[in-house]
Amino acid sequence: MHSTLKAETARPPRASFRAQQRSFETFRREYNHERPHEALGYDTPASRYEPSRRPYPGQLPPPEYPAHFRVERGYPNGVISFRETQWYLTKARGYRRFGLLVRTDGTVSSRRRRRPR
Repeated sequence: MHSTLKAETARPPRASFRAQQRSFETFRREYNHERPHEALGYDTPASRYEPSRRPYPGQLPPPEYPAHFRVERGYPNGVISFRETQWYLTKARGYRRFGLLVRTDGTVSSRRRRRPR
């Protein structure tokens, strides 16, 4: 899909941002509503789409980590400080909390938060 997207929308790039956006929108419409896909038995993706029945939360619950994890708060630039060292994890989470698993050999592993089910 990505090579098709690039070939049909970005090579060559359009003359302006608006023209590029129109190219992407045309591709998306054709790809999802008009073009049959072999993996879907030659149906279009739009003919198979069903919205999720799960509600979309307005705000995610705070992260929960096991009791043996060390929890550190990140800086806005995605860095945490631990053992006199700064570690870049991700800018996307900013001030959020990160759970660190400190192993018996002294190495550290960051773990994704577990969302309550």
